[in-house]
Amino acid sequence: MLESEKELAMKKDGEFEKTLLKAAKVLCPELVSLLADPRLFLVCTEMEKSKNQPHVKIFNNGLLLPYSSLLQITRKDLLRKTRATLPVWYSIPIISSIVGFFKKLFAVNKNTKSRHSGIADIEQALLEENSRAGEIRAAAEELAFALIPQGYTLDSYLEELENRWGRLLDDKAQKNLIRDVQYLAWDNLRNALKLEKNYRPTREMISEIANDLVSRNPALNSLWGKDSLHRYLELYLVRLLKNISG
Repeated sequence: MLESEKELAMKKDGEFEKTLLKAAKVLCPELVSLLADPRLFLVCTEMEKSKNQPHVKIFNNGLLLPYSSLLQITRKDLLRKTRATLPVWYSIPIISSIVGFFKKLFAVNKNTKSRHSGIADIEQALLEENSRAGEIRAAAEELAFALIPQGYTLDSYLEELENRWGRLLDDKAQKNLIRDVQYLAWDNLRNALKLEKNYRPTREMISEIANDLVSRNPALNSLWGKDSLHRYLELYLVRLLKNISG
């Protein structure tokens, strides 16, 4: 408990949220994927309109609630509950110091490794996840540099490409089409990351995903400006990879 109190995540709410998300990705990736699915907001919105459907608050003003609220876990409660399970002398500083001194002097805990193996496995997984995410972001930066013409930023070039391939008379229909294309790109990339543990994005991989998305979808395959759509998909995938978290 004392070691945990020194962790930045046990001192700042923002760091605590990041740690919760990282742990959730390791322990329950399906839940994280569900909460990240943009369709979840639409489902919740429809449920709010129905008086007969039970409703659990997941969003606030269109934004996903913090994981601490969704999981009903707070750092203060964790510390409070942990203290409550400790012997009373742990809360008396002078006695705690004396006992701690003699424990360090004489005690040899042979079972530390086995008792903490579960925690160690999670910590190792989180370290690997962070390292992997860093490598993916670095590769995405290189791809962005190679794909974006001079004078553009990633966002400005994506907007330019949207205007080339997403020409529909109705503004709402155009926005819905762009949103659907973005979701398809996100969903396919998520599956690729799940299937390949050591996934490192290359130009060929990004181009293959974009080609596959267009060729397998008749609606996209029939759009005018498929070259612009293909480049848009490549760059949108790159943007997703640049923002990937550990």
